[in-house]
Amino acid sequence: MTTANNKFAPIYELVGQTLHDFGVCYDILKLCFGEYEIHVGCFARIVLNDQILLTTEDYNSRDEEDYKHNDMYLNIAKHGASLIGHVVQSVEISAINDLLIVLDNGARIELFNSNGELHFSEGGEQYFFYKPKDKAYPFLSITNKDVEIGNVD
Repeated sequence: MTTANNKFAPIYELVGQTLHDFGVCYDILKLCFGEYEIHVGCFARIVLNDQILLTTEDYNSRDEEDYKHNDMYLNIAKHGASLIGHVVQSVEISAINDLLIVLDNGARIELFNSNGELHFSEGGEQYFFYKPKDKAYPFLSITNKDVEIGNVD
């Protein structure tokens, strides 16, 4: 699904934006493209040249001394320079709300909707897309089945 005339239209605005930062906020992967941010709560990975540079599961390798002692922080430090400054070439959203972002160097940022049917929770947010400095800009909260559209107030 790549038509910009749907509920995911704001995400397609990433095309042409530069990845200027990414990191971890608590245990959430944060990706910053121009004025836009994506906060990733589902399984995600970044792949370049047939090598997995990092996954959101890397956070779980932490030790008990410091929450920053984990493979996600190490892999961000190790591979950040090969990703920062590259431009989004394409965005694809699957029928089950997986998100694929391809950068101009061939890096693939892959977000996988990780929840099946939820019976005991109304949550299930997989990723969150918004412009943090523009409160009037609609945010998208992508869950296992739907997309909530709203404003950050």
